[in-house]
Amino acid sequence: MSTLIPNVHLAQKYQDLKEMVYSDGDKSGSTRRRLVQELYDADIPYPMYGVGQLVACHGKLLQHDDALVIGTTAFQIYLAHAGIAVKDSYFAQTYDVDIAIRRYAPVANKRMRPRLSWDIAQRRYYNDYFSAQMDLLTPHFPKEPKGIVWLPDLNTYAFTMPWKSAPSFSFLLQESVSEVILLGDGLPVRVPEPIRFALHKLVCSVLPARRDYLLKPGKDRKQALTVLAQLDTSAISPALREEFRACGAPACRHLARAVEECEERDLLQADWLGALGSLTEGFTRKPRKIEPSFPRLCPAPGCASLAP
Repeated sequence: MSTLIPNVHLAQKYQDLKEMVYSDGDKSGSTRRRLVQELYDADIPYPMYGVGQLVACHGKLLQHDDALVIGTTAFQIYLAHAGIAVKDSYFAQTYDVDIAIRRYAPVANKRMRPRLSWDIAQRRYYNDYFSAQMDLLTPHFPKEPKGIVWLPDLNTYAFTMPWKSAPSFSFLLQESVSEVILLGDGLPVRVPEPIRFALHKLVCSVLPARRDYLLKPGKDRKQALTVLAQLDTSAISPALREEFRACGAPACRHLARAVEECEERDLLQADWLGALGSLTEGFTRKPRKIEPSFPRLCPAPGCASLAP
């Protein structure tokens, strides 16, 4: 993490690109493409070919105010915003893109064949050299069908994210910012606020489902700490603190555990450790249950117990 140093000149080029995308429209297409290529050449992370094709084909969906780019693709945008060049690093690349659909109320599920609704909620791209997929995700509301729901405003299906699977998912989507993804001549998208992204990634890094993957927890922590290193502790405002604590005890305990078990904890400034501690104050972390590393001996039916 110490090698991820922001470059002021690259950050300025990204800001120039962003200003052109949101003000000039198509008038500065050639200039914007040149800026995108210069950022490519400077090793600023950008979506892989298959991921880029999926994002470009769904540009109309991404123009909706409640459609947010999340995951590693959003992390690439944060790096470009800060002018941080990363070359051949696993934690800054992905073969899929996640689009979160922000909702404020449950919707009625439209009846449709399950397989077809699954295909609409998960789009894929294949060719002879690349394969990628796009998942549409949305928060799950109580008394709402689990799995896949129909979103009439966007005319699409989306997978619901249960609260237990991602207790900080709704917190992630509360506030967003306008940015540009490095595709073609720049594509306008919305991403979560960086501080919300970092806190969500720390919570996800200790979720039981993530620990089944060898590299995923470390990737989540690396992304979270990289984003936090570019922010000031003032990003955790009193209002944001209350929003995060409203996620419940599981989210606060997961965050406390992530900070405690983080291998790169010494790279965090002392101010950040105190700020993160204020988010989990009052929530005691449950002791971790350690499973035996060998199978327990169970006597066969009819045999005496092996216990002394």
